[in-house]
Amino acid sequence: MGRRAVPTLVAASAWLSLSAVSALLWPGSGDRIFGAGVLFVALWLIRDDVGRRLIRSEGLRRYNAAALLLGNFWLAVAGLTWVIVGRPEATGTYDVVVHGTFLGFAMSMIMAHAPIIFPTVLSRPLPYRPAMWAPLTVLHLGMVVRVLGALTGTVLYQIGGAMTVVSILLFAATAIHSAVRA
Repeated sequence: MGRRAVPTLVAASAWLSLSAVSALLWPGSGDRIFGAGVLFVALWLIRDDVGRRLIRSEGLRRYNAAALLLGNFWLAVAGLTWVIVGRPEATGTYDVVVHGTFLGFAMSMIMAHAPIIFPTVLSRPLPYRPAMWAPLTVLHLGMVVRVLGALTGTVLYQIGGAMTVVSILLFAATAIHSAVRA
């Protein structure tokens, strides 16, 4: 990420911390400032994290890069939603913010880092397998369907929700199968 990574992270952390307090004190404008901070972090990660450099690689590196970039995209969507609507009180925008952050971003980060972190934590290898793309793909397609359904108030919301649940179960099954085969 370069030598500017630490100062940028410190500045972004301060921005998010102060704007979280401002969101409590001045709802609406404080929420938008917080959303701008989230959007800044997402765009910074998209620009400076390894994802953009590794996306043209093969195997595990390409999988990691795709998961990182897709996760950062959903964080940007959540931040942009905060900037546009302020406090996301309507069901559709609330769903975009919550699930964009915790499913689209966080779950994508878990999937991206699992083949690297899990072996250390579990003391068992978790080799990359091309099948790992399946849960990642289902997760992000499910997120698109879910967001469309949430914003339009249609059954797509439930279909997308079911797809994201399937993606998590598929990820667990794929990881277990890969670890057992190792």
